[in-house]
Amino acid sequence: MPRIASSTQVPRLIAVSAACGVLAAFGYAAHDATKVVADQPPMVGWEEAAAPIKVSELVAARQPAPPPAPTNQLLFLFQAGNDIYLKLSDDEPAHGKRRLLEDGVTTVADVAVAKLPAKFRSWTTKTFTVDGGCPATIKDFAVVTRMEGSPGYAGLDDETWTVATAAKAGTSQLAARLDVAMECAKGLYARDASLAPLNELFDKLESPELVDTARAALLATEASADAQIAWAEHGEGSWIDHMRLTSFVRRNEVTGELFIGLHANVEEMGCGGPDINLWALFRVRRDNTLETVVVKKLDSLYTIERIIDVDNDGTLELVGRDWLGTSTVLTRADGEEISKLAMPFHGCPC
Repeated sequence: MPRIASSTQVPRLIAVSAACGVLAAFGYAAHDATKVVADQPPMVGWEEAAAPIKVSELVAARQPAPPPAPTNQLLFLFQAGNDIYLKLSDDEPAHGKRRLLEDGVTTVADVAVAKLPAKFRSWTTKTFTVDGGCPATIKDFAVVTRMEGSPGYAGLDDETWTVATAAKAGTSQLAARLDVAMECAKGLYARDASLAPLNELFDKLESPELVDTARAALLATEASADAQIAWAEHGEGSWIDHMRLTSFVRRNEVTGELFIGLHANVEEMGCGGPDINLWALFRVRRDNTLETVVVKKLDSLYTIERIIDVDNDGTLELVGRDWLGTSTVLTRADGEEISKLAMPFHGCPC
C-alpha cells in the first residue's frame, strides 16, 4: 500500500512525484551551545566544566568506529505473513523454491542449515531478546524478499506480482524465522540473549528545563538558519512556528552522563515543501552547561524511534525509519549510517 509521506521528505518527493507518471508507464528509467545554563543545581560527581569543545573534535573523541560485525550485536526484525523474522545478512545462499505469500508482494524460500554461510550454522540453538523484552528462538532459515508497491511502477504490464517479478523487484535478506510471541511483532530489533539488554542501559528522564535550554541552543545554530532559508522559499514567517520537536533526555547508567537529543522537522507541507529534518545532541556538564555533540540535518533517518548503545561502550546509536517509512536504519549519534533493513517502494508517494 502506498504511504503518505511527510513534508520532511520533500526534496525526494519533488523528484519522485515528477517522475511518477513516467514510472507507471516505463518503470525504473553550529553554533556550539556551551554557555546556555539551565536553572538546575549542579550534578555531583560529574566532570568539571571545561573549555568549549568543537563538534568535530567531540564526535571524533566520543564516537568510535562502529563494530566491524554488528550482526552479533543488533539484528533487525520484520514481519512477513504470519511470521516474525530476524535479518541475518544480505547473503542469498542456495535455497528451495520461492513461494509468494498472501500479501502478494513477499516471497520466501527455505534455506537448509548446511547451505547457510559458515558463521550462521551454529545459530540453531541461539536465543535472543526481542526489542521490548520478549525471548525468542530460531525455528528455521529462509531467504525473504520484500518490497511494497505495484508492478506498474516497476515497469511491468501485470496488475499483480508473480513469484518471479516480486523476487526480482524486492530486496532479499537471509533471515531466521523466530519462535516468539506475536505481540512482539512491532519490535525493531533483537539481540543475542547473552548480551546486555539495550533498553536498560539508558534511563528515560523528564527535564523540561534542560529541554528548553537545548531547544534554544538548537535554534541558535547555523543548521536552524539554513532551515529558515529553506522555509522562506516555500512559506512565510518562521519555520520555528511550524516545527515539530521531539526531545529525548537520557542518562547513561554505566557512565552517569546525561544527554539531550532533539529531533526537529516540519510536516505541514505536502510535496514540494522544504526538507527540514534536524538532529541535535548535547551532553550536560556538571555545571549544567551544554556541550554540543552534533547538530546536523539528517539524511537516513526521518523518524527516531530508539536511542540505544549497541556495544555498551557509552556512546549512543539511533534506530528509526527512512523517509518513506519502509526501511529501518541504525546510525551512530552523528547520523552516520551503520546498517539498514531495506525495503524498496514501487509507487508514487505523493
